[in-house]
Amino acid sequence: MNASPGSSRGTGGRALVLLFLLTLPLVTPKIRGADEIEGFAYLRSLVFDHDLEFGDEYQHFYAADPAGLAGFKSTFLDRRETETGRHINFAPLGSALLWAPFYLLAHAGVLVGRALGGGTAADGFSWPY
Repeated sequence: MNASPGSSRGTGGRALVLLFLLTLPLVTPKIRGADEIEGFAYLRSLVFDHDLEFGDEYQHFYAADPAGLAGFKSTFLDRRETETGRHINFAPLGSALLWAPFYLLAHAGVLVGRALGGGTAADGFSWPY
């Protein structure tokens, strides 16, 4: 008996969902590398500081794990652009643009939660962000 074309699509879809579920334990919310920090720095700096000086963002992540981010410190915290004096950022803006709607939605949710008596910090770094 031949399988109908629709049944193989259903099997493929189920396999994809199963693969997704099996890989979920591999996901970590911890930011560990320069790429993630650089991309996030664009977004947080523009939304909260209204500038492109990334020192606050870099210092926040470095302070959370100085030993693990020693190389990051020497590259991003200790060096600055010669013309502007600002902290450098080698990352393209694309990730920040992609994350922006979700980040702004999280910020709106935090503000609403705070208006209703919640205690989540509206700092751009706390859990919802």
